Amino acid sequence: NTKNVKVSNSIMYDMGGGGFRADGHSCSGHELTDSSIWDIGKVFPQGVGARLEYANNVTVKFNDMYNLYGKGVVMRHSPGDLVSNNYVHDIIQGVLSDKGFVQTALGCEGTLITENYFHGEYGYYDDTNGMYQDEGSTQTTWTKNLMYHTGEKGGNY
Repeated sequence: NTKNVKVSNSIMYDMGGGGFRADGHSCSGHELTDSSIWDIGKVFPQGVGARLEYANNVTVKFNDMYNLYGKGVVMRHSPGDLVSNNYVHDIIQGVLSDKGFVQTALGCEGTLITENYFHGEYGYYDDTNGMYQDEGSTQTTWTKNLMYHTGEKGGNY
């Protein structure tokens, strides 16, 4: 039940699992900004750059995330988030599949994903989704994102 935690100008690399995580009921107002996250998932490949679950109003912006085996940003049951101006590239790397640069799932109403730069997504059997809205995603806005060099498809809607 943490509130308003700020992580900025930080480096997270060579991690066995994931990078930044905001997770827990009543968790809100966190920020991950101006940070670099790379070489994530060396032990647990499903680790992601930033995971937001059961949180709300979390900001993830101006980050560079790369060389990940999992997704860049994952949001589940996390309404009102802002994912903006991130550079997410060279993910999955043929290790996993059914992934994307950013994934939303149930309970992400009011989330805005905007002005991000995505490229280099290569799944194990090419089942990659670029911008990935999964498991009942509703009322999210994706705008002004640039994406190229994805595996199978640009998005799952």
